[in-house]
Amino acid sequence: MLTIPKPVESGEPFSQAQVDHLAQETDFNTIRLTPEAEARLGITTVAIERRAVNQTRLYGGELILPLNRLAAGEERSSSNDKQSVFTILPLMTPADQIRVAEAQVNADGQVQAAKVQVQAAQVLLARTQRLLRDHAGSQRAVDEAKVQYRLAQGTLAEAHARRQLLGPPLLAIAVPDRFWIRVPVYVGVLNEINRQQSARMEPLGNLNGQTGFVANPVPAPPSSNPIAATVDLFYEVANSNKEWQLGQKVQILVPLQQTGESLVVPWSAVILDIYGGTWVYEQSAPHTFVRKRVQVSFIHGSEAVLASGPTPGSAIVDQGAAELFGTEVGFSQ
Repeated sequence: MLTIPKPVESGEPFSQAQVDHLAQETDFNTIRLTPEAEARLGITTVAIERRAVNQTRLYGGELILPLNRLAAGEERSSSNDKQSVFTILPLMTPADQIRVAEAQVNADGQVQAAKVQVQAAQVLLARTQRLLRDHAGSQRAVDEAKVQYRLAQGTLAEAHARRQLLGPPLLAIAVPDRFWIRVPVYVGVLNEINRQQSARMEPLGNLNGQTGFVANPVPAPPSSNPIAATVDLFYEVANSNKEWQLGQKVQILVPLQQTGESLVVPWSAVILDIYGGTWVYEQSAPHTFVRKRVQVSFIHGSEAVLASGPTPGSAIVDQGAAELFGTEVGFSQ
């Protein structure tokens, strides 16, 4: 049966819902404890602060070999461009990596063959020059030997250049003592990043609570991904303990250009509910605590930098916030 709503007469209030009592967040998020209960929960408070914080943004990165790293035993060419563009290409499939590794092996063989040709041409030139001094040879033979020697040198330089284009060896056994971090950044926020300051690299998830590793910015040839509209930034991190692996994914906190003051609270004071909301407990009176909603901009070490929250100077529960939340939702002991 189709029900036709009754038309609303002029002056009659129209409402789609009826609520007996409009609840306020401060009404149902207030907790009052006895002094004994507060001591048992181990609650401590700190004052929320507003101060200048080096603002950062979290990105994902990939460990690659330094672009100026050469294969073992490989010599520099006379070219002024001593950096390879291979390792800044988009991530390849395993089949592509095998093909590139085979090309690197072939290029290494061509370099060794060119070296042998240079040595042979050098020996031939020395022999023809000695015969000419002993009046047993001709100037023509010396000139031809010089041409062969210069051609061999050109072939060696070309072989070096081709090998450098292929980048560091993919199948290298030795773990390098330093890595570069390739960080794709959306071009729309590139101007917000301070590319002169050092960043902080951490393992993905940072489950062990590590403080991170200093990653210094390094100059590199331009690299971008037009499909994803990203530009690659490069940082260098030490690998003295050999704990990082080539191709490993990491997270990196990149410094921003923004300056100014922000609200700061200990990260231990922030509570996450089942919907992803972030809260802190403010002490409104002795033994009385009110849950206040906050917006976390980013985590800086053991502190949470807030986009919005209680007023500076408010007493915020530092230790015991999780116990208060358990008391509020009914999981306390």
